[in-house]
Amino acid sequence: MKRLTIIALAFSAGLLAGQGAWAQKPPEPPPVVDKAPPKEAPKALVRQEEVISQIQRQSPGGRLQGSIRTETQSNGQVVYRVPWLTAAPENRRIDYVVDAQTGRILSPGR
Repeated sequence: MKRLTIIALAFSAGLLAGQGAWAQKPPEPPPVVDKAPPKEAPKALVRQEEVISQIQRQSPGGRLQGSIRTETQSNGQVVYRVPWLTAAPENRRIDYVVDAQTGRILSPGR
């Protein structure tokens, strides 16, 4: 009889001890965050006055009426498009394309 009581107590103790494990939730896996890699901070743009001075040194004349346009090309490069009128006797229009981040003249367009 003692043996049966001991077995019953051990069995009951095992069940009671096991209830604590059943009551706990399994740890949740960390959430999957689908983030894109951080983008580079945009570089500062060269001042438009500096661009005009640079073009003036290369091609005497002046900026045509209208503003300098800031454009983003298909490759993501930011450029200024500067309408320019060359000095006399030529007096012809040139649209300069200038890298807005470096100030380098990319092309004296049309």
